[in-house]
Amino acid sequence: MTTETTNTTVGPKNPAYILAYNVLLSGVVGQVEGLHTKAIEVATEQEFCVGCNGDWPCETRRVLMEFRGEVADLQRRGVLT
Repeated sequence: MTTETTNTTVGPKNPAYILAYNVLLSGVVGQVEGLHTKAIEVATEQEFCVGCNGDWPCETRRVLMEFRGEVADLQRRGVLT
């Protein structure tokens, strides 16, 4: 009787898992960015966030901008492809 072993990676090291996770994360980030957009109050011409109705840029948008900057830096250095 012979047994065959397969070299199947399951979980976070599986390329398909990583791709699916990245697609999901990208979708979530896109939705948050779409919600937290800049608008201008007509009467006062003051900028505000549509998502949280706070000052622009709001804390959520600042975190997203920081995250995007870190990802771009990692891509430039070749850590992310």
